[in-house]
Amino acid sequence: MKSLIDFSLSEEYERVKRLGDKLAQVDSLIDWGAFIPTVAGMYRNMTENGGRPHMDEVMMIKMLVLQQWYGLPDPELERQATDRIFFPQIPWFS
Repeated sequence: MKSLIDFSLSEEYERVKRLGDKLAQVDSLIDWGAFIPTVAGMYRNMTENGGRPHMDEVMMIKMLVLQQWYGLPDPELERQATDRIFFPQIPWFS
C-alpha cells in the first residue's frame, strides 16, 4: 500500500503530465546511450580517495541539453534540479 506522501506525489506528477511534457517527446528521438562512451571518458575521479559522486552519464547529458535550451548557468541548473521534487521521477530523466 502506498503512503499518503506517495499518493500525493503521484497525483501531482499526473497533474504535471496533463500540462504537457515536451521533454518526453524528445526522448523517443535521441539514442542517449550512444553518448555514454564519450562522456564516461571525461570522468577523472576514479580514485579511492573519494570526491564528488558520479552522476549517471545519460542524466548528465540530458541536464546539459536542458541547460543549453534554457540558457541556464551551472548554479541555476543545479538549483532547478534540486528544487524540483519531480526531477528524478520524470521519465525523460530515467
